Amino acid sequence: MSEHSEILENLNTLVIKASKEAKFLYANTYWEELLGIPLQHIKQVPFYELIHPADIKATEEAFAAVLVHGQPVIGFRNRYRKSTGDYVWLEWTARLDSEGDVVASAIPCDEKVALEEHDKKASTLLRQSEGMAKVGHWSVEFESGELFWSDEIYRIHGVTKQNYTPTVDSAIAFYHPEDAPRVSQLVSEALTKQSEWEFTLRIIRADGEIRHVRSQAKISRNSSGEPTSVFGIFQDITEFIKLNRQIQKLSKVAQTPATGVVICNKQKEVEWVNQAFTKITGYSIDDVAGMNLARVLHGDKTDQNTVEKIRNGLAKDENIDVEIINYHKSGKPYWNNLIISPLVENGETTHYIGFQNDITEKKTREEELLNAQKVSLAGQMAASICHDFNNILSILGASVELISLKDKEGQYAKLLSKASNAVNRGQSITQKLLKTTKISSPSLEIFKLDDFLRQEASLYEDVIPSSIDLQVDCMADLYVECDKNAFADVALNLIINAHKAISASGKIAVKTRHERHFNALKTYTFCKPKVAEDYLVFSVSDSGKGIAQSELNNIFMPFYTLREDHSGHGLGLSSVAAFCDKHGCGITVESELDKGSTFSIWFPKAKEQKKKTKPRHAKPSTSLSGVRILFVDDERDLVALNKASLESQGAIVYDFCDPQEALSFAQSNADNIDIIVSDQTMRGGIQGNELIDLIKRVRSDIPAIIITGVSSASALSDCQYPILQKPVSATTLKHAITDNIGSV
Repeated sequence: MSEHSEILENLNTLVIKASKEAKFLYANTYWEELLGIPLQHIKQVPFYELIHPADIKATEEAFAAVLVHGQPVIGFRNRYRKSTGDYVWLEWTARLDSEGDVVASAIPCDEKVALEEHDKKASTLLRQSEGMAKVGHWSVEFESGELFWSDEIYRIHGVTKQNYTPTVDSAIAFYHPEDAPRVSQLVSEALTKQSEWEFTLRIIRADGEIRHVRSQAKISRNSSGEPTSVFGIFQDITEFIKLNRQIQKLSKVAQTPATGVVICNKQKEVEWVNQAFTKITGYSIDDVAGMNLARVLHGDKTDQNTVEKIRNGLAKDENIDVEIINYHKSGKPYWNNLIISPLVENGETTHYIGFQNDITEKKTREEELLNAQKVSLAGQMAASICHDFNNILSILGASVELISLKDKEGQYAKLLSKASNAVNRGQSITQKLLKTTKISSPSLEIFKLDDFLRQEASLYEDVIPSSIDLQVDCMADLYVECDKNAFADVALNLIINAHKAISASGKIAVKTRHERHFNALKTYTFCKPKVAEDYLVFSVSDSGKGIAQSELNNIFMPFYTLREDHSGHGLGLSSVAAFCDKHGCGITVESELDKGSTFSIWFPKAKEQKKKTKPRHAKPSTSLSGVRILFVDDERDLVALNKASLESQGAIVYDFCDPQEALSFAQSNADNIDIIVSDQTMRGGIQGNELIDLIKRVRSDIPAIIITGVSSASALSDCQYPILQKPVSATTLKHAITDNIGSV
């Protein structure tokens, strides 16, 4: 064996000499060691039989390039089969020798191929990752100033490697004109001072689109610590910026409205609330985070049926819309319109979002409207009853008076006295009932309420037994405008009710105070006062048995009473409600069982007015002799009785039950009429005040009197004629007639 042959045999390199027939003419022993195949077999078969099928074509082409074209081959790779059936990668260097054969050497390169494959996959994954994250990487060499961009940075800028070669200056030119100076300064400082940076600015792509980008730079150094390059990342964050702005807008939307918003997890535990929620409930996110709101917002007045409805709806993941009483952090109850919707992801409920609206004001208005409607309806019924009842009382009263005139010897005096008293009692009841309606118009007067109460104090002491301590404490010193007589009845009603609420001994306090604003916290409000700058609050408190909260809605209704013996007519508080409605006052009630009640009337403050001096008239005649009276009423019996009574006093009476017939008569005989006496509410279309107005078109100086069974009806609020309330006695009617004839 020659020296060269010995060297070839001991090399860890594969060496061969191949013929044109693709057979090894020579192969060193390393082949047998590497493949595990006898060297003799390797030389006998065409080497294509040992090559991986997928590499045969490429091997044929490389072999032909050397053999036919004489081109050397460097770095060609293929795979040879081992005795185990596995394949080994070989990297070849081949040339044509002087004899026309191919000589070549190869080294195993499995590890190199695996490493290159790994690098290839890593490079692919890097490109894919950069594309998904919209993040690229770049570098600038200190010595050459050469700029490198990864594929993603080309894409972000809207250019390709084929049509653009990046340089530092051209890359800076992509930035928005407002941002480019800052980028230029940062790059310069990085290259000269080795400064690092991180910024978020704008670029303008090749197509003109503006994109928001984030760039970060670090200095790369060699083992000696010397800077070699600036390396960095470059990320397109345009979509993130847009999303962040949208989130900010949505956050502002969630925080801005008056609607409270709360988000809870599947376990109904609070995760987030907005500012409106805090304003409505008083609770911040720190107060309720991780808590179930039912434990925080529910209280004694919270309806358990509604709570159960909410629970069932949540269990079924249904939308919920309820009105429920919740409690503020301060303990004050409020009405809440609660809407809850499940948030569903991938078919499963993950959260609940709740919307809260404080509807206390709305519910209060609804309750006040309902109370007003109840009072109005009761008033209309009362007015209708009173009209008919007063007509009956008028007939009875007139009949009693006529019988009394004929009973010269007084044979029926006692019976007539009882009948007269019964008529008066009936009249008293109808007057009380009418005070509960809106029909009557108050006779307004401006006065100091404190002075009036001090004057009435002795009357209150007379009706209250000595076992009850009555205190009158007037501290307001303000003027009010109301019907003084009506208020006297209201005050007396409240004091008597306070007395009845006390079983034996106790206290009643009558007070006035000055309030700047209407404040009904922790009290029941039946109706609010009209808006004013100041209020005088008149209150009556007792130490009696108190009133259940469930009864407060009913106590101001006519004929409703809480007295166990059902004494009284149940008209006292309804007349108080009617008084307040007519005068624009408010009513509040504070009551607790076994501790007592406080009823408060809120008067808008009135300005003091100087008293006007009424003119004096000459004393009228007291005789009806020869007085010609046009008397109109749709109650035939009442007309007949009044005609008989008036004629017995010397009057001449033209009586009519039909107002249309009365009008026709008056239009033809106006000069023969001294005074008109007419009922107000009549069948036939024409009412009393309308009838008088029509007659006065013929003769304007005729005096007139209106009689009504429903107090001063609303149609008479601006009436200039005297008004008499039925039943009217003969004496009252006589004086009214003579007074009006005498004042003309």
